[in-house]
Amino acid sequence: MKVELVTSREAFSRLAGPWNACLARSSRDHVYLRHEWIENLLDHEAADALHVVLVRDDRDELRGAFPGRRGTAHLRKLTLNATHLLANVYGHEAGVLADRGDDADDALRAVLDAAARSRDDWDVLVLPDLDDASGEVARFERTLTALGFRTTREQEQENVFLSCAGLAWDDYIEHHGPKRRSRLEKEERRLERRPGYEHRIQAAADGDLDRAIADYRAVYAKSWKPDEPHPDFHPRLARIAAERGWLRLGIVRLEGRPAAADFWLVYNGTASLLKTAYDPDFSAHSPGMLLMLKQMRGLLGEGLREIELGRGAHDWKLHWARERRRRTKLVVPNPRRPKGAFVLGADRWVKPLLGTPRGRV
Repeated sequence: MKVELVTSREAFSRLAGPWNACLARSSRDHVYLRHEWIENLLDHEAADALHVVLVRDDRDELRGAFPGRRGTAHLRKLTLNATHLLANVYGHEAGVLADRGDDADDALRAVLDAAARSRDDWDVLVLPDLDDASGEVARFERTLTALGFRTTREQEQENVFLSCAGLAWDDYIEHHGPKRRSRLEKEERRLERRPGYEHRIQAAADGDLDRAIADYRAVYAKSWKPDEPHPDFHPRLARIAAERGWLRLGIVRLEGRPAAADFWLVYNGTASLLKTAYDPDFSAHSPGMLLMLKQMRGLLGEGLREIELGRGAHDWKLHWARERRRRTKLVVPNPRRPKGAFVLGADRWVKPLLGTPRGRV
C-alpha cells in the first residue's frame, strides 16, 4: 500500500469523493467522519496543523485514512509534541477510516502504522473519543501492540442512547409509565394553546432555513449556555446537513419569539443530538422538554436504529434513554523519542495530564 501525507486545507478539500466512498465501505460510517463535517471543522478551527495520512492500494484507491492534527500535550511541566486524532467538543465520536473488505485488519494496520511513522518528531499519539463498545478500542490496541507500541487507556464521558430498531412511538412512551405519559401529553396540549405557539422541524434546504437558523441563534443567545467558541459552526453545518437530508432543526416559538431549539443530525440510521437550548423567559412552559418530546416522536417514526443524546449522562437525558456507553482515549507514547520514553515510565501521570476538556450539549 502507498502512503500520502496531506497537510493543506486545499489538498484535503479535493478528497471529498474518495473520502466518503471509503467511509461508506468502513465499519464505522458515522457523520463525524464525513468529509463535510471535517471540512466545516477546519473552517472554524486552525487548519495549519492539519496532518491527514492516506493509505492507497496499488490501483490508487483510498483504502484508509487517519484524520489528524499536529499539536502539543502536557505532562506536568513537560511539553510534548503530539499527533492528535481529529475531535472537538461538537462531535460525539472520532475514528479512522479503514476499508472493511477482505483485508480490513491490514487496512487498519496500514493506517495506524502510517500515522505513527509519517513523522519522527512526535512524542505521543493521542486518539480520543473512540467507541469501546464496538470493539474499536481493542482492535486499535491489538494493532498498535503488534506494531511495537504500548497504549494507555483513559475513560472519557459517557454517551446516552436509545436502541430503537423496530420501536414504535406508542411502545416507547408506554414504557415510561402512565403518569409520565399523561403529564407529557397534558403539558404538550397546554403549550400548544399558548399565544403565538408555533412548532416546526426544519429538515430541507428551502426558504424557511434562514429563519430556522436565526431562531436557533436567538434562543442560544438567550439561554444559560456559554458563548460558543465558534458561533458559525452550527449555522454552517445546518446548511450542509439540509442539503444532504441530515438536518432536523427543531424550533418552538411562543408570543412571536423563538422559545426553544434543538439541533439534530440523522445519518446512516442514527439520530444525534448536537445542541439543545431554551429561552429562560419561557421556562415555566417547558418548551425545551416538549420540543424534545416532539422530536423523539418524529424520529421514532423514521425507522432508525439508534437515537444518540450526546456527551454526558445528565439526568434530563436519562428521562428519554437509559443505555450508556463510554468513549475511550488511547495515549500512545513514542519509544524512539526521549520524551516519549519518559511518558512510558510515567503511566500514572498520563491520564490526568493528557486529558482534553469537553463541552456539554
